[in-house]
Amino acid sequence: MLNFTAIDFETANSYRGSPCSVGLVKVRAGTIVDERHWLIRPPEPVDWFEPFNVSLHGISPEMVADAPRWEIALPGILDFIGGDIVVAHNAGFDIGVIRYACAVDNIPWPDLRFLCTLVLARHTLRLPSYRPRHRRQHHRHRHPPRHRRTAIHPQHRARQDLLAKHPKSPGPMAPRLTDETPVATHVRHMSRLITRWS
Repeated sequence: MLNFTAIDFETANSYRGSPCSVGLVKVRAGTIVDERHWLIRPPEPVDWFEPFNVSLHGISPEMVADAPRWEIALPGILDFIGGDIVVAHNAGFDIGVIRYACAVDNIPWPDLRFLCTLVLARHTLRLPSYRPRHRRQHHRHRHPPRHRRTAIHPQHRARQDLLAKHPKSPGPMAPRLTDETPVATHVRHMSRLITRWS
């Protein structure tokens, strides 16, 4: 059962259908076997970058100037996924990116099977709530705010989240992941959650 493709999107602005980057990791029998990363130019009607989003992921309009538009990038993403279940943390966001970007481009959105590790974790593990009221009580002094980026908390990017790729590495495909990389550890945790749930 531990065969899936993990996905993570970054968006250019507050509109969910403005993808500017995607990272994908293919897992077979709980082991990472392949990975991809694409920069994406958002659909034309929503092709602008908000400073807040850029501050999160560090992707600028100049970086995606020569990247394929969403409707051109989508077939490659779907080809990589194939018939896999798509796994994401907070999958509602990633599903929304696909759905709203397709709506903006007036193209059908693909029929994908999603599994959300956030939902799995909430059902499988006994964790405190991370809603604002509880976050203030339990985490105000223990953790920096999510969007305050420091040397310890680097910019949030699809390529770093799923591919553990060095930001200055060239090319669309990341180097192979090792068992020691953070994403390999994350995928192993996702695999354990999926095993518990199945």
